[in-house]
Amino acid sequence: MTGIEEISRAKSIPASYLAKLFQTLAKKGFVRSFRGPDGGFALTRSPREINLLEVIEAVEGPIFLNDCLIQRGFCPQNEVCSVHDVWREAQGRFLDYLKGCNFKELAEAESKKIKGKGPCTLVQ
Repeated sequence: MTGIEEISRAKSIPASYLAKLFQTLAKKGFVRSFRGPDGGFALTRSPREINLLEVIEAVEGPIFLNDCLIQRGFCPQNEVCSVHDVWREAQGRFLDYLKGCNFKELAEAESKKIKGKGPCTLVQ
């Protein structure tokens, strides 16, 4: 279990921002909060089971690289625009990449970076 203040200090992120973020993550079921002097937050699932895409979308909503991808028919040029297909392919690859980045791998990659052991290579 980890407290907001501890994370704030370790990551140089304002505690007030983290508190709001963790409230959202708790409502979405990613973390559970514990009250009291030894309270804090804990993940509700294994870090390997939580991917970056689902957390980003829980906080920010669905990701779209271009407005024409919001929903079918949103852009009147969908059926004739060849760039639409490029955007759709790029979005699919991007979302798949984010799905492949789980929190266990992110933590391991950060640990390696802190120790100076080279770049982060999450998905191959």
